[in-house]
Amino acid sequence: MSFIWSILWLVHVALAIIAISDIVSSSRDMATKVVLIVLVLAIPFIGPGLYLFALKDKGYKI
Repeated sequence: MSFIWSILWLVHVALAIIAISDIVSSSRDMATKVVLIVLVLAIPFIGPGLYLFALKDKGYKI
């Protein structure tokens, strides 16, 4: 059971690093970046996934 939790933790850390690096390099304003980083760090597993799949700036222009 410990091995599974270790793998899940590594996946979470990897997703969080990817999400945070994407947030920092985005063109959003500083307040939005801070809120998104707090969201990613405060909600394990769901936060990075939510950002990467729903909130990520996909570059669409309206």
